[in-house]
Amino acid sequence: MFGDAVTGRSDTDLATAGWRLNFADAVLAYVQVDGGDECHRELVTAVAAETISADDAVELTALRHGMVIDRAYRPVITDFDDYLIAGTMMLKNSLRDAESGSEVTDSERFRAVELEISRIRLVELAISPIVGCFDAEHYRAVHHALFRDVYPWAGRFRIGPECAMIRFAPDTVEFEPGDSRAPLVKYSYYPAAEMADAASVQFAQLAEILRATDWSPETTLSRVAESLGEFNSIHPFRDGNARAFCAFGAQFGQRIGYLPDYSEFAVDSEKLVNLVHAQRRYQATDGHGDLSRALLDVNSRAAKVQQAARERSR
Repeated sequence: MFGDAVTGRSDTDLATAGWRLNFADAVLAYVQVDGGDECHRELVTAVAAETISADDAVELTALRHGMVIDRAYRPVITDFDDYLIAGTMMLKNSLRDAESGSEVTDSERFRAVELEISRIRLVELAISPIVGCFDAEHYRAVHHALFRDVYPWAGRFRIGPECAMIRFAPDTVEFEPGDSRAPLVKYSYYPAAEMADAASVQFAQLAEILRATDWSPETTLSRVAESLGEFNSIHPFRDGNARAFCAFGAQFGQRIGYLPDYSEFAVDSEKLVNLVHAQRRYQATDGHGDLSRALLDVNSRAAKVQQAARERSR
């Protein structure tokens, strides 16, 4: 589990390495990314088994795609447009062509490397989770850990825009999960001016959940669902929000006694489709009942298995 906190093991057996891979795969499935090619799977499996370091795996991944990482690059970001490479819709990043040293402006080439690196860093987080109090500093540290190789602004809350951001996704109000007929509709995200206050409210709620000792699973997961939905709408980082919150939220879930079976999550799996649908529905309606039920479904069997394991170990 995260840092082997549940099993108490220090050796990297096949089950532990497999759990780490399943966790990373589940997080990427959440953003509709499959498991990658054979070469990538071999490398990330070696990281999960701790036969190669995550740092070395990241460098090898960049080289495999003909790139190097410019870790000295520090662009000045003063407004929302400063995140973009001039004349493109590409985000400024630290990846450079290995031969020419020029910026990588091919979005498909960039995306392939960025996703593979994030899977490696997700496995690393499963091995050595960020220690923190589930506050803003902790959240930023998780984002930085995932994206520090790619984005020089990793771990910093976004600057701008001053108006609400708009993105399009399938209609979750009038259509059921997985319905291919659902049209794309607008979903809004907090403007920068409201982001910090909205986030502070949710971090305070996470602290309250941690202090609670007599809540039922339904009450606990209802509160978690509300924060999950709100953090998605707050969207505090310029990119990588879903992966950062999945990693942050999974660690929080283990802290309060809930750890799903990540092997059940794959692109378009029923559990994942229902969870994503429920989160978008919350964003559209401010009602988190569906999201609470989705979290209960995701965690109920896993919680029972973990409780039984703890009782056997006493």
